[in-house]
Amino acid sequence: MVLGNHEFNFPWDIMSGVYDDLRSGDVDVLGANVYYDGSDGTHSAGENAFGTYIVRDVVVNGHSHKVGILGLENSDISRWDLPVNYPGMVFAHPDNPDFDLAQEANRYIERCRRRAAR
Repeated sequence: MVLGNHEFNFPWDIMSGVYDDLRSGDVDVLGANVYYDGSDGTHSAGENAFGTYIVRDVVVNGHSHKVGILGLENSDISRWDLPVNYPGMVFAHPDNPDFDLAQEANRYIERCRRRAAR
């Protein structure tokens, strides 16, 4: 599952339970550009709050293909949703003050390619 902007329309205490339930059912929850800001005393600034990408084998017409799925969240969440809905999180890495999603994608693309090549 790749997070969408509406996942942050609801209080974190509700949605965090939803994410826990998904993960316990072996559903990957992806949001590569959602990071902790370091304010919770548990996570470091720049630490991923969710999964980043997955690589899966997909068979099409009898041919196997590796597919990488990179989950990126809308970087404007903090402009329209309440901070209580994403406590201690930001939507771009600390070294990306412009919230540039291309920069966020580039952070993971090569890692995803290397994993797919295995």
